Amino acid sequence: MVVLPRNHGLAALKAISPRDLVGETFVTVSDTAPVLRGVIRQLPEAVGVKITPAHEADHVTMGMSLIVSTHGVGLLPAYARKLSSLRL
Repeated sequence: MVVLPRNHGLAALKAISPRDLVGETFVTVSDTAPVLRGVIRQLPEAVGVKITPAHEADHVTMGMSLIVSTHGVGLLPAYARKLSSLRL
């Protein structure tokens, strides 16, 4: 799922596609979670979109913190919804 701050420009959209993430400050997971990293990388690539991460996070809470502090976006597992007040 896409994770972003509530006041992010994309937050008003009902649905966000990988193409919407191009040009955004993108936060991804580091190599500490290689399977999740691969899944996150493959999602935009499957629709022909290349997203270059600006930051890497070692765990979900670090990722959420980076997303909020950089006003960025990220893709995280659905269970992250329970960990934050971000618009998920």
